[in-house]
Amino acid sequence: MSNKKQGEIDKTLKKVKEGLNEFTDIYKKLCANPTSQQKDKLDCDLKREIKKLQRFREQIKNWLPNEREKDKLNEAKRNIETQMEIYKNYEKASKTKAYSKEKLSQFATPDAKSTTCIWVRKNIEELKAQIDKLESDNLKRKKD
Repeated sequence: MSNKKQGEIDKTLKKVKEGLNEFTDIYKKLCANPTSQQKDKLDCDLKREIKKLQRFREQIKNWLPNEREKDKLNEAKRNIETQMEIYKNYEKASKTKAYSKEKLSQFATPDAKSTTCIWVRKNIEELKAQIDKLESDNLKRKKD
């Protein structure tokens, strides 16, 4: 492996590390509930950063078959793919409409669902008991 190529790999790995840190910082700011203007700017910054990381990932994938230092390259590639997954989940969550079934189901926790089911069952049982009582009262009146 030539020194020139090794220097290029080291330079790219350094840029990847910086890019990962930048992505993480921007993502943390986005999670801190910014104003809508800040959110738009941070969205653009996050997208720009993930695009840079994707370009580095492609470059790393091209180097992988020929290089001896596969561990460092694979680790950088995995880190980028992790950030890509985070971005994909963020993008999906941000595009979910406020009152869609998916968004509303996020708020309906299993505990809330089970509590609601218990409440409904209890009320159904009470209503059945009331119906039985009314029917028996009706039968008594008809006999009298």
